[in-house]
Amino acid sequence: MKLDFFKQIINGYAAKAYDKILKEKLQKIKANPIFWSDFSNGYIEYSELAGYRFLNIRIIGPTKLDSVNGLSFEFISGNKSETLNSDSDIVKSDYSDVSQIGLTKFDLDCEDKTIHFLYNHKVDTIRLSAKNGQLLKEEVVMIFTNFDQQTLLKKLPK
Repeated sequence: MKLDFFKQIINGYAAKAYDKILKEKLQKIKANPIFWSDFSNGYIEYSELAGYRFLNIRIIGPTKLDSVNGLSFEFISGNKSETLNSDSDIVKSDYSDVSQIGLTKFDLDCEDKTIHFLYNHKVDTIRLSAKNGQLLKEEVVMIFTNFDQQTLLKKLPK
């Protein structure tokens, strides 16, 4: 019985320590979101490495992602869309069960056709979908209808 109590105390301290670390990570994000919903904020940075181009995505919100099958990220403009898949199959949120908030980071390959699509279509929706979990694979879909496309275009090559 005393051992169970001790485990609860240790787990409580661990949860609080992890919560503190996550909050510190979130406070380091100073930029304005590029896309958002009522519950989540999304940030996009553009980077190039060894001739490859990437969109680095960070999402802060209550959704906890834990996918071993990657995810898809879709820019939607009316009936046209550009779908990108995550660079890695493993996408996992840093998530605090105490605060019920997470930070999800992933990269997307950014090809010429993606840049062309963003310059030539007004995006009205961003849709993220993933299969959460390793066995049951519950589908998670996040919809963002607020998108600061002009700020993103300033970060992309022409």
